[in-house]
Amino acid sequence: MYNKQVAQVIKQLNGDINDGLTAAEAAERLRQNGANALISKAAISPFKRFVNQFQDFMIWILIAAAIFSFFTHEVADGFIILAIVLLNGILGFVQENNAEKSMQALKNMQVPAAQVLREGRVQQVLSPEIVIGDIVLLNAGDVVPADGRLIEAAALRIEESQLTGESLPVDKHANVIQSEQLPLGDRRNMAYSTSRVAAGRAKMIVTATGMQTEIGKIAGMLDDQSDEKTALQIKLAELGKLLGIAAVVICLLIFVIGYLQGRDPYQMVLLAISLAVAAIPEGLPAIVTIVLAIGVQRMIKAHAIVRKLPAVETLGSASVICSDKTGTLTQNKMTVVELLSDTAKKTADLNSLTAHDRLLLKTAVYCNDGSVELVDGKIKQIGDPTETALLALALQYDITQQSLAGVRIAEVPFDSERKLMTTIIKQDGLTAYVKGAPDQLLARCTSYYQDGATLPLDDAKRQQITAAIAEKSARALRVLGYAIRRFDALPAKIDSASVENDLLFIGLTAMIDPPRPEVKAAIKDAHLAGVRTVMVTGDYKDTAVAIAQQLGIIGKGQQALSGIELDALTDEQFSKLADTVTVYARVNPSHKVRIDVSKEASDIILTDDNFTTIVAAIKEGRIIYDNIKKSINFLLSSNIGEIITLLLAIVLNLPAPLLAIHILWINLVTDSFPALALGVEQGEADIMRRKPRNPAQSILGDGLMRDIFWQGLLIAGLSLTAFWLGLRIDLMTAQTMTFLTLSFAQLVHSYNVRSRRQSLFKTGIFSNMRLNQGVIISLAAMLVVYLVPALRVIFKLKWLMLNELLITFTLSLLPFVAVEIYKAIWRQIKT
Repeated sequence: MYNKQVAQVIKQLNGDINDGLTAAEAAERLRQNGANALISKAAISPFKRFVNQFQDFMIWILIAAAIFSFFTHEVADGFIILAIVLLNGILGFVQENNAEKSMQALKNMQVPAAQVLREGRVQQVLSPEIVIGDIVLLNAGDVVPADGRLIEAAALRIEESQLTGESLPVDKHANVIQSEQLPLGDRRNMAYSTSRVAAGRAKMIVTATGMQTEIGKIAGMLDDQSDEKTALQIKLAELGKLLGIAAVVICLLIFVIGYLQGRDPYQMVLLAISLAVAAIPEGLPAIVTIVLAIGVQRMIKAHAIVRKLPAVETLGSASVICSDKTGTLTQNKMTVVELLSDTAKKTADLNSLTAHDRLLLKTAVYCNDGSVELVDGKIKQIGDPTETALLALALQYDITQQSLAGVRIAEVPFDSERKLMTTIIKQDGLTAYVKGAPDQLLARCTSYYQDGATLPLDDAKRQQITAAIAEKSARALRVLGYAIRRFDALPAKIDSASVENDLLFIGLTAMIDPPRPEVKAAIKDAHLAGVRTVMVTGDYKDTAVAIAQQLGIIGKGQQALSGIELDALTDEQFSKLADTVTVYARVNPSHKVRIDVSKEASDIILTDDNFTTIVAAIKEGRIIYDNIKKSINFLLSSNIGEIITLLLAIVLNLPAPLLAIHILWINLVTDSFPALALGVEQGEADIMRRKPRNPAQSILGDGLMRDIFWQGLLIAGLSLTAFWLGLRIDLMTAQTMTFLTLSFAQLVHSYNVRSRRQSLFKTGIFSNMRLNQGVIISLAAMLVVYLVPALRVIFKLKWLMLNELLITFTLSLLPFVAVEIYKAIWRQIKT
């Protein structure tokens, strides 16, 4: 609509510029096009969301194991497995439900009402009821309720950073723009939903509502992304299938060997099913969900809302951060950083003002439509950020419109063609104060102010000022010029031709939307973690590059691309350049999708728009993935220890070293608490000095499967040693020693897996108190069946002699010794 005349747009939309739509017309259009609101895909019912928690192969295997337990009359074991499955589902359901509510609150970013011309009079109309063809009136401070083509505009400036990333309000007009393809930020005769009117007033005709608006298209792009599984979901599903196949093979193997050896078939079936349960870490789904939920809670405190749990883990493998500039890398708050009055000076170095400085700030205050006030020691800014930045600086030196006491009696409003604004103030005579684009202002100046005197503006001085303007602009500073003109009497006609000439040049100010102070360190942390930072902004290329250089985003061999340059590239050309581009400037929301902003990002919303939150989220994702691997390491090495212990004993035609009830008790009770506690480790010191992991890598990759196997083999060897020594006395003593050795060894081993490479003495035994508590609970659960006589009978255990207990405890400690030696050798090799 921006390239059509106003009359054409009104005709095309069947609007009425004088009277607006009738109530009947508005009602019919509302019926046809729907409410002016952002909507999501059809909401998932609570029941369906709950059922979705069980759409996982590992969950199905566990349910099957529970059913087998019921068939073999092990009802208690079946109920325990089902309880764990149910807990996993409830946790996932509650977290996703709460996060969805938070997300919905963010999506409802619609203004409650707007001024609309209908049936010949201006009415307050609720935003959802605004329709295409409505005539909307806009004033300073309003939020634009829908997309529209401007019909009239007076000194209109609109802040569109939410859509374009451009930090400054942009000048708007109602003139036609003769261009077929313009970036969003250059469509100066359009106003877009959720943008804010910074200054001026306007009238527009609504061209799009709801999901057809530009902000609606962004919401639609997020909703249209397919529900792909994250890397963690895929890997856990693969692991579940692998363990399920292993369980079936082990069951068959144990049963066939036992049957051929003439053992009791029922006992063999019971033992085989118990081993199947041992082969599958049934607590893992619940542990993963709880670990993710705890990570989500930590991220909420860091100002991030997570819609879906696995999205947190996905961030841990991120190798590129595509970040907006405005408000994320910068403060989204214009700040005056330099003055050029009698001399050039930085505002940060100002201790006091010269008379020239005061005149410059006086001009900036008088020629200003913004306002600031001090609230609880903080400056509250209302209006155009550029103007309020000037007022905020002046306020620091007690220069305000109230203290100056002048009266504005006339003005020449700002417009985008001449790029100047003038106010005429009555105070000891009449003075015109002019502010605006320095090149435009300087062309209208004939003299300059210096040391209290008025001097002619010759070519040499003009070139000196022009060079200063160019130097500051090259550093992406927004430069404004200031001038005054004194009158003996008010001109007959108040316009630019009568007022804005023969000016006295006062000076310049330079301002910028400064980087957040914490961002540079965060970018460095990301770099050390092997994560490349890319700036994506709607701002101009020079400004974006200047900020990128300050923050360390762009360096040698790296480049910047504008949205137009990006559009000109084919996908093949773009893929070749992508690794060298660290700044994308003047881009539209659709460009941000093309440069592969992570689809999972739609599942994580930053409530503070802070880049450091992104880096913190990546760190949290790495910690979560690391912790899940620790839990897997502990559970699988423990389970492999049990499997090898039983399998070798049966292959060697020895009595079963463990009974089915022993295996189930160890797996369902003793192992669970340490495995969960490992999932809440705070993260190792080098977590953000590692390279991003390959998302395609197996969760058991990077040598983890090797570690799991040899550690499981070690635990099995120690358990069989205990069994062999106990057999010298009797079978019940041997099984009791095996049960205690295996249980104690696994609890000791939980401390080994806290770090795959770092010694426990350096990690600190008290640095994870939850693990200590979990080990104590598991130890109590294991000892209670040994110490309580009635339970000892049920579990078919025997009271051991002191020397037998000493052997058991000694064997249980050996995994710690062996793993510490292994870690020391690994560290020595790496150094």
